[in-house]
Amino acid sequence: MVKELGIVFLGGGVGATFRFSIGLMSQYFALSFWTGTLISNLLGCLIFFLWANISSTKGPVDLFIKVGLLGALTTFSTFCYELVVLLKRGQMQMALCLFLLNILGGVLMGIWIFRQKLI
Repeated sequence: MVKELGIVFLGGGVGATFRFSIGLMSQYFALSFWTGTLISNLLGCLIFFLWANISSTKGPVDLFIKVGLLGALTTFSTFCYELVVLLKRGQMQMALCLFLLNILGGVLMGIWIFRQKLI
């Protein structure tokens, strides 16, 4: 159990670092405040679906990637916070767009991967 916790801990550190870096790049390119979260969530979905395609066992590497790295890279709490900020600002269309891009974007990515016979 201690070994598994360490593996998830390390993966989480890598995922959180990636997420932070994506956020910094979004700020550098002067994108909307929610762009980094969207990119992180969609990238995490893509990696998860692709990893599920190539991973046949549930071992330490699976824990590192799926639970640690992708758990820290994707972020539901920030996504919800950014939606509430947009709603508070009265930006209903932007909030709806953000919601659809995050949720439907991930689902459509999974459907596309299934249709490509990648999984």
